[in-house]
Amino acid sequence: MLITIAILALVVIAEPSLPPAGIAQVGVTCPVCHHSFEAFAIEETNQAAGVDRDLFARAIGPQPEFYRVSTCPDCLYSGYLSDFADDAVVPPFVVEQVQQAGHLTRPPGFTPDSGPRDIDASTRYALAIQCYEWRQASDEALAWLHLRASWVVRDMAAVVPRDDRLDRVIHFAQRWRPTGTPDRNPAEDELTMVTAAAVAAAEGRFTRFQEPFVRFFIAMLLRRHGENRHAATRLEALAQDPLLPEPLCAAATRMTDSIEAEQRHQRQALSHFERALLAEEIAPANRAAAAYLAAELCRRLGREREAMRWFDGALADESLPAELRRWANEQRTAIARPEPQ
Repeated sequence: MLITIAILALVVIAEPSLPPAGIAQVGVTCPVCHHSFEAFAIEETNQAAGVDRDLFARAIGPQPEFYRVSTCPDCLYSGYLSDFADDAVVPPFVVEQVQQAGHLTRPPGFTPDSGPRDIDASTRYALAIQCYEWRQASDEALAWLHLRASWVVRDMAAVVPRDDRLDRVIHFAQRWRPTGTPDRNPAEDELTMVTAAAVAAAEGRFTRFQEPFVRFFIAMLLRRHGENRHAATRLEALAQDPLLPEPLCAAATRMTDSIEAEQRHQRQALSHFERALLAEEIAPANRAAAAYLAAELCRRLGREREAMRWFDGALADESLPAELRRWANEQRTAIARPEPQ
């Protein structure tokens, strides 16, 4: 049995033949090939499972980011629901690119009669990115597609086999969950638990048989929140740990392998955000948040000097939302702090 890593959230499993709760399917006509099919429509959203600092808002229940993009099962044209609106217009040269054999790779088993759930979210995003590039979409639009694709890769990696000993560690770790105001961000609380667990492990508070499961708990939460520079080496070591059961070792390997896929999308998102910002192609109301995202992506990719520059630019903009300002200050301070000797 597989479980989604969600220390706070409940896993909601829908019947295979039905869309998940909060996600509808609506009839649309493809503007490229005029094939009628069912596309996804997001009816409800929530961020009750927390918001990562690159703005991935996790829901309890279906993750909306998995359903923002749909694919025509006939020609594979892909995009947001608005891209399939009745008044959507696709330039002729884009139609030609989509319809030319071999330009878009058909996923195995995905036929013109397939439903919207017969193709996984990461493939739908890859197809949408290709279509947006042919359409010569704005850098901002491409940045958001790549960023959302990185979130999908991250969340797909947050799946591990159920293990009783790991469950006991997760239960034990609840004592480290911060308490206080009801509007706390669960994502930040989980990273606080990571720090407490790491300190407890360093102090030798676990037996040699418990300790690998504590290290797995730490690594999987770091991976869940995209803190990959800290997660990667831990996961690589866990994949070879003789005291961990093989299914958890395999899960550590899968999480490690997924990091590069996430970072490829992050690098592309950063490149497009930077171009849009430098060319002043982002609406003034969105520039501060975009600069913050550029900084945060630089931080996650290990480009700290560039991160400092973008954080400074975001902080200099008075329109930066208060929560992003707090995060920017904290991240910038952490980068500027000298590494312990």
